[in-house]
Amino acid sequence: MSSDATCDLQVTIDNVEEYAELTESFCLERGIARQMQAFYQGFNQVFPMDKLRAFSPEEVRVMLCGDQNPQWTREDLLNYTEPKLGYTRDRYVPKNRFSWFIQFVISCLHYSFAF
Repeated sequence: MSSDATCDLQVTIDNVEEYAELTESFCLERGIARQMQAFYQGFNQVFPMDKLRAFSPEEVRVMLCGDQNPQWTREDLLNYTEPKLGYTRDRYVPKNRFSWFIQFVISCLHYSFAF
C-alpha cells in the first residue's frame, strides 16, 4: 500500500499497520498542513516567534493561558469578585454546605433563565 493507493483497497491484517501510519500522517500532517500554516502565520503576527524563543514552553503557556491552578484565598475572592443577585460582601455564607446549597437553589427559583 502506498500513499497513492485508492480507497478501494481493503485493510487486512497484513497492511493494517501501514494503513494506520498513513491515516495518522494524513490526519496529523498532510490533511491539516494548510490550516496549521495559516494558524502559524496568524499567531506569528500577534506573537512573533523570534520574540517568544526567549521563553521556555512553560513560560509561554502561562503567559497565554494563565496559571491553571491558582491558589485563591478568601481575601482574593472578595477583592477580585463583584457580588450580584442580591449578595453583598458582608452577607454571611453558612459554613454548612448543604444549608448553603439549599439557599442557592431557593435563590435561583426567583430568577428566570433564558436558554
